[in-house]
Amino acid sequence: MHLLIDGGQHLSSKDPRPSKFKTRTGCFTCKARRVKCDEKKPFYLRCIRFKTQCAGYPKPRANQPFRRPLLPKSGEVEVILRSPVTTQLFDSEQDLRYFRIFCQETAHQISGPFNTGLWNRLMPQVSEAVPFVRHAIIAVAALSKITGDADHTLMTRGEGEEVSRLQLEHQYALQQYEKALKGMRRAIENREHDLRNALLACLLSFSIESLQGRQSPACILASSGVALFHEWIGANPAGLTTCSSPNEHVIENDLVQAFAGLDIHVAFFLDTRPLELHQRVIDDTAAVLLSMPSSFKTLCEARTYWQMIMRRNFHFRSKAQWRGRQRI
Repeated sequence: MHLLIDGGQHLSSKDPRPSKFKTRTGCFTCKARRVKCDEKKPFYLRCIRFKTQCAGYPKPRANQPFRRPLLPKSGEVEVILRSPVTTQLFDSEQDLRYFRIFCQETAHQISGPFNTGLWNRLMPQVSEAVPFVRHAIIAVAALSKITGDADHTLMTRGEGEEVSRLQLEHQYALQQYEKALKGMRRAIENREHDLRNALLACLLSFSIESLQGRQSPACILASSGVALFHEWIGANPAGLTTCSSPNEHVIENDLVQAFAGLDIHVAFFLDTRPLELHQRVIDDTAAVLLSMPSSFKTLCEARTYWQMIMRRNFHFRSKAQWRGRQRI
């Protein structure tokens, strides 16, 4: 993924070329010869002086409202930040730098070999309109970057310039996370949140806690998000194990797949959910697996059915554990 910044030269002081004002309203003759036009009407004075035929000027175009380009639903996405409007979303160059790191590196690392648009496309798009998603994205990128540079023990107990830098970066990531949490709480209080944004916030918060090695809060967040997801997805005829979203205008397919995987995480680490939920997932999954093809066309299709099998196995185990606790 490439992050293009149109008109972003003010963000860097190392541009060797001085900026020059360029006009697009010169006559056709000057444009063809690549010379400066004085834009005298009806014809360019140099054309008259040298007795050459002036081709005239382009017709003025009517003012058209700006239309934000829609990003393609593919893995190869270019996130276009137009200055000064979009770049003003960031409070500092550091925020913008980590947003770029997320788009160019972190999103691909999380997605892995699967061609999903959740981290590469959907989250950057939503972050433009939802500040708490943007702050959480920056926090994920910062934590992912520093945990790749050094382990947690070095950051907390080590010494030296490099350790000081990592500690500052870690503090910056936590500040971004705090901003995201405040934005989430504010959205809930003002009733400005919707289901998709709530699920995205859950995924990002889960990632932030996991990157810090805080498994207990991560599992609690995952369990809450999966419960919210089950409440919505369970109302559709296909049940809790649908291969695709019953309504992509509310929840995209990529988000459905992400929470199917998160359901496995909850079942593996901390599953205190009721017996009725486990039984329903087992029944719904069995019905879908009866129509599983003998071969798969894509890696994503194979992953979808693999997730169903794993979910069924883990819920069967959780059901057996639940019954075992009842007998004690």
